[in-house]
Amino acid sequence: MSTRNKQNPSYILYPSILLDEDKTRLMSHIFEDKKVIAPIRRIKGHLEAVERSILEEKDCFSALQTLSACRGAMNGLMGELIEGHVKEHVMQKPHNPNNAKDKAALDLVRLLKTYWK
Repeated sequence: MSTRNKQNPSYILYPSILLDEDKTRLMSHIFEDKKVIAPIRRIKGHLEAVERSILEEKDCFSALQTLSACRGAMNGLMGELIEGHVKEHVMQKPHNPNNAKDKAALDLVRLLKTYWK
């Protein structure tokens, strides 16, 4: 199977693992998770504050400090999204990881979260 669309060579098709039987989006498992939605809103607020600081020509330090907080929040969000993805789409038994592949997947998630801190 080709990974490129014939009409538009820059368009990459997604593997079928990303599609549900009814063609719904597969990230629906995270929409009810407040651990994901709250940081998104916080990041949005941080970025809006940075924009206001720049437009109002305020202190550079406070804008940079806010941007740094935004980066930390984005790293945390990335960790949560990757963990959710791995548990939902990669692992066979995420709540009872008894095989080597599931345990290795959890180890990788822990490693990535540590790296992003």
